[in-house]
Amino acid sequence: KSLEDVREDLKKEVIDRANEARKREEEHEKRSHEMKLSLMSANALNSSLEKQVQTLHGSLEDMEAMVRASDSETSISEAELEQIKEENAKLQRENSKVASNEASQNVDKLCSELKSTKQLNNKLSHQLQETRSETARLTEE
Repeated sequence: KSLEDVREDLKKEVIDRANEARKREEEHEKRSHEMKLSLMSANALNSSLEKQVQTLHGSLEDMEAMVRASDSETSISEAELEQIKEENAKLQRENSKVASNEASQNVDKLCSELKSTKQLNNKLSHQLQETRSETARLTEE
């Protein structure tokens, strides 16, 4: 081989190596750019997920507060229900006493009225007897 041929071969090899180096550099830049895009996308997704987590955390706190409020309302309602039951039982006892007293008073009143009616009946019977006697006496005369 001549010196010129060796030079040509070396030139081609240098050009080929430079082309391969440029291709690797381009591929590296392309991969680097893709990774940057992927990283930006991952960061955006991460940021979005963090916002969702914060929103969900806030919603969870709101729900926990509502559950606590509901629990306290329920316990108040149960306490009120117990108090109402006690008051109802007390009123029923009082109503029974009042009804019993009223019945007793009604019986006493009816007995008194019956006694008065009997007395009036006796008086009217006596007057009727006197009237008959008087009528009989007057008829004889």
